[in-house]
Amino acid sequence: MVVFGMNVYFTGTLRLVLVQNGVVKVVFDIGNVLCYAHTHWKEALIASQLQYSDSDLLSKRLYDLPEYLPYESGRVTERDYLEALVREFGLKDQSEALHLHRSILGIEVAGVYDLIQELNTQGHETATLSNNNPIHWEWFTVSGPFPAVQSVQRLMSSHLLGSHKPEPAIFKLFEKATGWQANEIIFLDDVLVNVEAARLEGWNSHHVDASGNILSQLRSCLFGN
Repeated sequence: MVVFGMNVYFTGTLRLVLVQNGVVKVVFDIGNVLCYAHTHWKEALIASQLQYSDSDLLSKRLYDLPEYLPYESGRVTERDYLEALVREFGLKDQSEALHLHRSILGIEVAGVYDLIQELNTQGHETATLSNNNPIHWEWFTVSGPFPAVQSVQRLMSSHLLGSHKPEPAIFKLFEKATGWQANEIIFLDDVLVNVEAARLEGWNSHHVDASGNILSQLRSCLFGN
C-alpha cells in the first residue's frame, strides 16, 4: 500500500475503479451475503421441524410479519416479537418461537472467511450493516459457527443503530458511528431496495444475487476476478 497525501493506492489486486473512487472500506450485509438465511416463513418453519398452523404469511417474506422489522430496529421487545410468532403460526409457546427464529439462519457461505481475511490483510477496513436482532446477533458474533462474521472489524446492526435498511437514517447513523464517509464505502447487499437506498446516500453499492454463486459475485465486485 502506498499513501500520497489523503489518497490511498493499493499495489495489490484491488480493482482499479475502487482505488479511483477512494473506496477502501467494505461494508457487508450478513444474511445471504456472508451467511445463508431463509427469507420466507415457510422455509424457516420447515427448517425448524415444528408443527404449525396455516397462516397467510406462509408464502410471504419474513418482513411481512408486522413485528419483524420493528424488532430488528429495537422498536418491539423480544417478548412481544416471539409472542407474535406464537399467535401467527399456532406454536405452543415462546420457546418454540425462539427455535423458529433461530431456524431462519443457515450456514456461512464457503470462502467468505478467506475473503475477509484477504481484505483485512491488504489494509482495507471491513464492517457489517445488517438488519439484525439480539437473538441472531449473539449467535453471529459470539457463540455461533460464523468465523467470517466474527473476523469483520466493525460489526454494525439495525438493532444497535435504532434504524433498519432501507431507511435513509441507518446509513447516516452508520457513518456517524464509524467516522466513515459515504464516498469511501463499497456496500454489498442481497436486497435490491437496500442497495438502491444506500446508493441514494452516496454509497458505492452492489447487489448480490443470493440465487447465484455468492462468493464469486463478492470477489468480482471487489477484485475483478
